[in-house]
Amino acid sequence: MSVKLPLENLRREAEMRLSKERFAHTLRVEAEAVRLAALHGLSAEDTELLRAAALLHDITKELSAEDHLKLCKKWDILLDCESLSCPQILHQFSGAGSAAREFAMPETVCSAIRTHTTGGMEMDTVARILYLADLVEPGRSIASDPYICEVRFLAERDLCKACLVQMRREIRRLRDMGRGVHPLTVAACAAMEEEYNSRA
Repeated sequence: MSVKLPLENLRREAEMRLSKERFAHTLRVEAEAVRLAALHGLSAEDTELLRAAALLHDITKELSAEDHLKLCKKWDILLDCESLSCPQILHQFSGAGSAAREFAMPETVCSAIRTHTTGGMEMDTVARILYLADLVEPGRSIASDPYICEVRFLAERDLCKACLVQMRREIRRLRDMGRGVHPLTVAACAAMEEEYNSRA
């Protein structure tokens, strides 16, 4: 039996809470996620969960760092030092909290949102597609990421390899800039590498 989630309600909430540009990005992520889901044979049930995750993935994106921290405290979400020092990723934690507490979404949805920026150790197919759809949706251009065409190509064919290539690239980019890499990204990359190598 397929999960029937209130997708239209989620879409309306996203439109109300986000700027016009951010909402347009959200809709493109949803569409790209559905396209990738079809290519990778996701069930109707998992596709519904994926669409919900796509609609809510940036639901708290435009809040201030202070408001993210207030929500995390309110919902008992523990943040480590690395997360606290990276305001640009806080929305994945507060967004997962919002999905769970405000919208009563299943854990599959919340987990995908929780890892859509940094990645995570145990990313199921829904989480992998959300992670990649956010990166390769049609609004992303070569000007903003010269490697996006490669990731798009891989995302259509091999989710694990696409995630691995992107995570390796992100780690290298951050280190070249002299910035720290979040432990979740390091752990996610290692897990993807182990999985990919085990298939060789």
